[in-house]
Parts: sequence; C-alpha cells; structure tokens
Amino acid sequence: MYNLIRKILPILLLGISLVFLDCTEGYGQRSKRKKKKKQEEQVDSSNNNLKLAEQFFTEGEKYFILEDYTKALVFFQKSLELSPGNAAINFKIAEIFNINNDLDNALIHALEAIRIQGSNKYYYLLLAEIYKKQSNYAKAAEVYEQLVENIPGSEEYLIETASLYIYLNRIDDALRCYRRVEETFGINEQVSIQIQNILLKQNKLDEVILESKKLIEAFPDRPEYIANLANKYIANDLYDEAIELLENSMQDFPDNPMLLSQLAEVYRKTGRVEESKAIVKVIFEDPDYKLQGKMQFLAAYFGKELSDDEKEYAIELGKKIIYYHPEEPEAYAIFGDLYQGLNYPEEASAMYLKSLELNPSNLNAWQNVLDYELRNGEYDSVIVHSEKAITYFPNQALLYFYGGTGYLSKNEHKKSVQMLEQGKKISSSNLQLLALFNGQLGDAYNGLEDYEQSDKAYEAALDYDPENDHVLNNYSYFLSLRKEKLELAERMSEKLVERNPEDPTYLDTYAWVLYNLGKYDDAKKYIEKAINFDETGSGTLVEHYGDILFKLGDVNEAVQQWEKAKKLNDTTDLLDKKIADRQLYE
Repeated sequence: MYNLIRKILPILLLGISLVFLDCTEGYGQRSKRKKKKKQEEQVDSSNNNLKLAEQFFTEGEKYFILEDYTKALVFFQKSLELSPGNAAINFKIAEIFNINNDLDNALIHALEAIRIQGSNKYYYLLLAEIYKKQSNYAKAAEVYEQLVENIPGSEEYLIETASLYIYLNRIDDALRCYRRVEETFGINEQVSIQIQNILLKQNKLDEVILESKKLIEAFPDRPEYIANLANKYIANDLYDEAIELLENSMQDFPDNPMLLSQLAEVYRKTGRVEESKAIVKVIFEDPDYKLQGKMQFLAAYFGKELSDDEKEYAIELGKKIIYYHPEEPEAYAIFGDLYQGLNYPEEASAMYLKSLELNPSNLNAWQNVLDYELRNGEYDSVIVHSEKAITYFPNQALLYFYGGTGYLSKNEHKKSVQMLEQGKKISSSNLQLLALFNGQLGDAYNGLEDYEQSDKAYEAALDYDPENDHVLNNYSYFLSLRKEKLELAERMSEKLVERNPEDPTYLDTYAWVLYNLGKYDDAKKYIEKAINFDETGSGTLVEHYGDILFKLGDVNEAVQQWEKAKKLNDTTDLLDKKIADRQLYE
C-alpha cells in the first residue's frame, strides 16, 4: 500500500497542475512546460528507484529464507542505498548482523528501524535481544518497557522485563512489572510465585501470605497451593494458622498425601503426637494409597538427628511400606535409604538387593550394595554384583572400579587389569576417577609383575593427586621389595608418615624402605612405632622387626620376634626356615 501511494501521488499532483494550467492565460507557458518536464523526470527516477529497491529486497528475503545470510545482506544493503528511510530494510539488516553476532552493527540498524517506525513490536524485540547478547540488561529492560508503552497489548513482555530486573537486583522494578501483568491478565501461577519470592526476599511475610491466599482463591482445585502456604506457616512457626488451613482443606482434599503429611507433621511439632500417628497410620495402612505419598512422608526422616523412639517409629513405617507394597521396587529402595541414613548398612544392603531383584535398573542401589560389600570384604559378591550391574549400566565407570577392586582383592590380577582398564577408558573425562583407576592398576600390574606398567600407573595417579596415601604407600612398598628406586621410595614413605605418624601400615612401609637402604637403626625406630600402634596383631610387622634386629646383630632377639610372628597372620613362607636355621633369608 505504501508503494502504491507513492506511485499514485505524483499522478494526482500532475492532474492538479494540468487543471491549474487550463484556467490561466498563456503568460509564461514555455517556462512552465520546462518545469513540468523536470518534475516528471524526477517522479520517474523516484519510481524506478523504488521498484529496484523492492527487487533487491525480495532477492534478499529469498536468500534470508535459505539461510544464505552473506548474499541476503548484499541485496538488503543495495535496497537500503535506494531507500534509506525504510524501517523494514534496516530491521532485516539488523537481524543478519545479530545472527552473525556482529552486535555493534546490529544495534545501529535496529535503533534506526525503531526511529523510523516505532510501532512494530518485532523491532523492539530484536533490539532487546541484541542488548541482552551484549549483557546490557538494563538497556534491554528499557526497550521492553518502551515496547509495552508504545504498542498496546504487549504487557506479556513485562514478565521478561521483570526477570531482567531481578537479575539486576532492581527488585522494586521487578515487582512493579509483575503487578502490572496481574492487573492486565489476572492471577497467574508463575507471576504469583515470583511475586511471593520477591516479597520473601524483602521479609514481607504478611504480604507473602496474602499473595498465597490470592493464588488459592484463584485456583481452588490446586491443593499444592494450600500446601505451599502451609509450608510458609510451618517454616515461620505459625502452627495454629497451619493447622486451621490444613484442617479446612480436608473437606475438599481428604486423601491428599501432601496435606495429610503436613497436618501430621504440624500435629507432631505441637505435641499432638497421637493425632499425628493416627493420620500416618491411615496413610501407611491403606494399600490403595499411592506409594509416592508414603515415600514422601518417610523421606521426612532423612538427614535429621532422630531419637531412639523416632528411629524405631521410622523403621516401623518402612516395614509397613514393604508390607503393603511388596511388589514395588521403590518401596524396598526407600527403606534401604532409610536404613542407610540410620547407619544400618547391612539392613540397607538387604533392602537394596530386594529392590534390584524387582527392578535391576536402579544404579544408586547397585552402588550402595557394592560399597557395603567392598567395605566388608565380601569380594565374591562384589565381583558377581558388579558384573551384573554392568550389563544394565555398561557406561558407568564406577561399576568397573568395584569389579576390578574385587578381583584385585582376590589376587586375580589379570581379570582385575581387564576390568580396571575398561573402566579407565570410560572415565577419561573424570580426572578424579581416573586417578582412582590408576592407583588400583598400579597394584594389579604389580601383581602380574609387569613393573613398568605398574610404575606408570602409580605415577599417573600421583600426577593428579601427589598426596594420595594409598598410592604413596603401595608404590614405595613394592619398590622396596624390588629394591629399585629406593631414594624415591624413601621420599614417598617419609611424606606418608609425616602426615600419618600413628598409622602402623605406613610406619611399617617406611621402616622397610629404610631397611632396604641399609639404614637399620632408623628402620628399627619406625618398626617399633608401627608395632606399638598396631591393634590387629600383624605378623608382617613382627617378622620385619626380627629381620631388622638380625641385621643389627641381635640374633637371639630376632629369633624371638620370628617365633612371635609365627603365632600371628600374614607372614612369609621363609619364616620357619629363619627360625630353624637362626639365619635371615630374603
């Protein structure tokens, strides 16, 4: 229509001029004819420019749709040269610069488009987007405000404006925007919750409660809004108000788990224990009551310091869950979580295993079972369960770690290496887990007597964590047994005992490194410390003590220590020969 008017207007003007000429005398006819011809030439030139500008614009649109933005920009710029005051062309050029992240040029043309034509909402939206990309959120909010002010029916964009104000910590401006949205569109869940969050930050609890009540009135069929208000009452010790609200809600929502759970909780908090338990009894003994609701209630006991009576009551509830939902894997899993939180790991593991029988696709349950079994030395079970878990979760590196460690603990070093190497590949992006794998691989390769790979693995683990006690101890100890790199072994084991001066294992390692370095007096000092702190009765420590004493020339005392070691565990096959011959064999 705009172009049509541009074409018609010169013709109308020309018609008026002709009428005017017909009514006048012939004076000055020649000069007027020259002027008329010049005007006609200007009109023709203008029309030609507009036509050409339209053609360039059309070509630009075609390439824009095809996402060939380079060609599109060329045609749009040609169009703009012929029609410099065209808002739409400036807008399209701004769009392309924005897509290409040339934000400075995008901003120039977006501003020009709005200057020429300030009644197009898409021009404002593009300008706001450019400002946001520039992290100029204050300007972006200003543009949204202009959009709402200049274009009727654009109040929806006040929600985005409010979000920007919250980011800028201009809380009052954000609240003003949300209030205007409510005035325009009525009560809205998202907006109401945002208003409540703002008021909470401002510690305006009375206003928060009013907003919550407005939301409940607007959506009377949504019990979660009642629960939300009840939470606010309970969190602020307004128990009477919470009880009144929840008791009234029972008329409309008598079986709602959220509301019943809250009512039971607030009864408990206000000393109405029997009333609380009566509600819980109804919930937990109803087989038709959704398991999810019962689980939510049981979860309320997680992460809290509980009295013995509370622990007993929570366990009773857990038993009710599995009694009334015996085929639900989630029932056993949450009971396992409860036992885990109460520090009953054996019972927790049993519940997790039952859950996994019903549904083996619970990764968290597998990990909890494996962790318990590994800690308790149940290595056969670790191997069986890790391999089964891997069939369901082949890309979970930690499962390979458990399995590889299980094999390592049973001295099945080849299988351990295979599983640990597989897990190591999967965990390549997790440096902490990768270090754990390398530490175990150092032990496994040492068991295979592949000392080159063992050393590489240990050193890779220490590259990530130079303070890893497990790696420092095993690496230095195995080096001492091989009598290789003893200076390195001494540095590592010395660091170890500096941080762990009362650990008998680490003290023994240091003593044995010193022994192999020929530093027998120092070795004796540290092995005696190790024996002093040892509470397990390790035969290894006592046998080492005898070896060190023999090197110091105290043969009688050495034999006595060897005889003492024979009554203990973890001694070498040469011990009997040492005693019989009163001679050191290595």
